[in-house]
Parts: sequence; C-alpha cells; structure tokens
Amino acid sequence: MHSGCVAVYLALLPFIYISAHFTGVAKENALMQLQFDCLENPIAFDGCDELVGVLKGVLCGWGKGKIISAEDEKSAPLITLRRGPAGYERTSPWLEGGRMVLADPVDAVCDLLLDMERAFIAASDKLLALHAAAVEFDGALTVFPSTHATGKSTMAVLLAAAGMRVFADDVIPVDPSPKTTPSMGVSPGLLPRLRLPLPDDISPERMDFINSHQGPKSESFLYVDMDKKLLAPLGTRAPINRIILLEREQGAAPEIISASNSEILKHTIMQSIGHEVGALEMLDNFNAMVAGTECLRLKYGSSEDGAKLLLERFSQ
Repeated sequence: MHSGCVAVYLALLPFIYISAHFTGVAKENALMQLQFDCLENPIAFDGCDELVGVLKGVLCGWGKGKIISAEDEKSAPLITLRRGPAGYERTSPWLEGGRMVLADPVDAVCDLLLDMERAFIAASDKLLALHAAAVEFDGALTVFPSTHATGKSTMAVLLAAAGMRVFADDVIPVDPSPKTTPSMGVSPGLLPRLRLPLPDDISPERMDFINSHQGPKSESFLYVDMDKKLLAPLGTRAPINRIILLEREQGAAPEIISASNSEILKHTIMQSIGHEVGALEMLDNFNAMVAGTECLRLKYGSSEDGAKLLLERFSQ
C-alpha cells in the first residue's frame, strides 16, 4: 500500500471504529415490535430483545408471533418495554401512573403477562376474567377464586403433578353463557408461576416434579414448564362446573364443605377483572355462572393434603 494511503487510513481509523461502534449500538437498541394473532396491537421492545426469549418460554399456544415494522402507523404498540438505567421500563394503559420498572428480566416478563392477558380479553367481544386458578377434572373446570395467601398456584401445580390439566393459575378468562348452559373457562396459555421460596410442606415426590419442570426463574418466582397434556394451550375451552374457595389454616385437617351461591357470587364479583361492563350486566353474568356450578369450600393446612383430598373426591 502507498505510504500516503496508509497515512490516510491510519488517520481515519478512529472514526471508522467510532462509526462501527455506534452503528452496533443502534442495531442492538433498535425498536422491535412483536405481533401475536390474538392481540389487536403489537408489543414493543426497545433495546431489550432479550425479553422476547423469556416471554416465549412462558407461553403455550400463542404461536411464534410476527415481527412487524416499527414504522407501520397502523400497528401502534399498546404495551412498550424499554431498557432504562434502573431496569426494564414498561408503559401500558393498565398501569397506575402509566409506568413500571423492574430490574430482573423474568420479573419484567411476569408483570408484562398481566397486561397481555388484559389485552387478550380486550380483543375479545365478551370475555370476562376472574383472578383465579382453574384445573380440569374429567372434562370440566374447577375454579379456585383468589383469596389472600391461600396457595392457588401451588394447588394447581400439585394437581398437575398428579395428572390433572391446568387452565390457569392466576387469571382465567370466562365466556359467560345463558342460564341454560355452563359458562366456559378459556385458557390464557401461560405457564403456572410459583412464588419463592416454595412451601415446606411439599413432598419429595412433588418437589421432584417441580424441579424436573423448571422454566424461567428469578429470585421471586419460578415458572413450571409443562407440555400440552398438563397445560391447556391458549384459547382452549371447557365448561365451569365447580367453584371452590380455598381456606388455608395452619394445622387444619383437609375438609370439603358446602358453600352458598351468594358467598361464591360475592367472591367472584370481587375477583373479576377485564371489560368495563355495567354493574347489572356483570351481576347477571356471574350469577348465571355460579347458578350452574357446585359451590364448595376447601379447608386445609397442608397443600399436599388439600390436593390429595381434591383428587380423591373429584378425579375418577
């Protein structure tokens, strides 16, 4: 190479490096939009593509999703995540204050799923939703409405370890039906999530199941990875024929007792989320759902004992 050309090259080398360096940063931080068929709007990932792999690891039946152009004005994202100095920032119409920041990628995805479920429900014509777990026994759903610290997710996983199929462990979309037919539970297609540390009353056999089915994990949560035999894919439907309130009391022997329709109706209304519907319409929908179900309460001290009693009573 001519000495003059070498001198010019050496003089330009720092600028070549700087240009390449910032071009690489731009690509790494590029905005990516992921569109799922069941959602009306895409989810935007701004400089945090690594969350996509975690997200897809906890979905069942959602499909791969389609990457679409951020320049498409017809596809404005409803939910956006970006990597900021304090962690992963999420903006969403369902967040109080409009923004949430979480440092751990699994925790960030865990929180994102709440909005994705709301977006899925909003994209439907008439779905309601209950803050509840739902497990399939012999083709029909038993729903466990959420009450404080009763272990509905743990109960769902223990029942799955015994061969039952989980529809939901946190939120179950519901398609309300006329009084003559059962309301239908609709699977949101999400892996069940256990809060850490795990309860100390889980048997070694069930712990082996959990340990052999570990999915994404953070210091706070563990997702339990299941195939479609144990976890209903997104959109799978089954009739709701039983609602059980979980009542965990330390040292209590497991016992299933009757509950009144009015008691169950109160809990379902209190745990309802989703569409903004009128009070009378909501009351009619949930009253029809409860009227067609068996209403019970399960008192228990040990999660393992409670799950065993449910299997003895309802699994054929």
